[in-house]
Amino acid sequence: MADEELLSALERLRRALPLPEFRDRSAWDRINRRLRPKSGAVAPYGPRRLRFIAATEEQTADGEVLRIAGLDSDCFMRDPRVLWDHDPRARIGRVVLLAKVLDVEIPRVEVTVEFARDSLATATYGAYLNGDLTDVSAAYLHVARHRPEQEEVRQFRLRAGSVIVDRADLSEVSCVRIGANPGARIVGE
Repeated sequence: MADEELLSALERLRRALPLPEFRDRSAWDRINRRLRPKSGAVAPYGPRRLRFIAATEEQTADGEVLRIAGLDSDCFMRDPRVLWDHDPRARIGRVVLLAKVLDVEIPRVEVTVEFARDSLATATYGAYLNGDLTDVSAAYLHVARHRPEQEEVRQFRLRAGSVIVDRADLSEVSCVRIGANPGARIVGE
């Protein structure tokens, strides 16, 4: 635990001081080599986790309303991948906790994401911390859906051509620049 605290303090110091003004670069390198795991992996700087609302029962930009109670996440949790912009080649983390919150005005799916240590994941994590990114998106496969009745149109304030997805399988969660679901966003660390 002391090594993690030391690494965290050194990283804060490195970020605070511009590199050319950091006088003893060799001491910095010796400390990093001593604390780096023997496997060659980058030394851990603690968990890089953020909490998100991944989906809500609000109408999305493409006119869908997902019933959260009907969302199945069993297959997803076997490989809980987080992608950049729905690109399967750009895996940037994994979901470590997923919860359906049903007893609220607008039901939702909340996830805790642990970001990987590669450059894209690090940049994405930093963008969320800085407030440059706020949105997230959940991709799902339709199992059962229907056109809304008049009562549902009023309840959800739906526009013409909308679809209510009663049952779906969650396939992935993505960090995106602009999300389709207005309630899907970062909620904290």
